[in-house]
Amino acid sequence: MMGASWSPAEEQRAIGMRNAGADDASIARVLGRTVVSVQTRLSRLRARGALMASRKLAPWPEERNTLVVHLIGQGYSHAEIAREMGVGVESVRGNLVLLRAEGRLPDPDDEDEIVLVPDGDPLLAALRAERARGRSA
Repeated sequence: MMGASWSPAEEQRAIGMRNAGADDASIARVLGRTVVSVQTRLSRLRARGALMASRKLAPWPEERNTLVVHLIGQGYSHAEIAREMGVGVESVRGNLVLLRAEGRLPDPDDEDEIVLVPDGDPLLAALRAERARGRSA
């Protein structure tokens, strides 16, 4: 029995989630597909060269996820967040895919759902202090 065809948008979402480190079960849950369907589609995408062989990324700690949500709410760009957190832009983008898939961030088109938080937030100060300690070590 054949399931519903995959749309290009579903394929792109699956690619983005996999590149961000999501496992097959997470991708299946978000897309409303079976795990076998996701595994088969990802295999086909790899064969077409649309998806690189996967490497498992370590999930970000909850404090970092909270900070990313905060910085997005402040209007920071992906590059600014990457600089602030000391990571690469692609790492930030991949994490945003997962946070959106989990419903923790609105889609970029839902700007009215973003809540701005006053500057001087203790999370941002803590991250800056953590980065300063890392440089002095």
